[in-house]
Amino acid sequence: MLVSGFVRNEARLTFDILAASRRSGDSLETSMAAWARPLGKLTDAERFPAVTAALRAGELDTPGGPDDEFVFGLERILDGVEALVSARS
Repeated sequence: MLVSGFVRNEARLTFDILAASRRSGDSLETSMAAWARPLGKLTDAERFPAVTAALRAGELDTPGGPDDEFVFGLERILDGVEALVSARS
């Protein structure tokens, strides 16, 4: 369920950002930046210091392949599953 939910969420987010880009006529990069801006305003720096630091550093604005963030997230989830399985065996 965790992997399935992650994949569904990433697909939905990608679709939403692409649709916004097409509607506005803006580039994909501009639409991604427009999506990320409110995150920076809504993220509580005391509760989520690492996320806040990444947003302020423009981490979501850095170029990369379209699958880089997806692959990174999926690898972290699978690392966690592997750690759980190892701990239980």
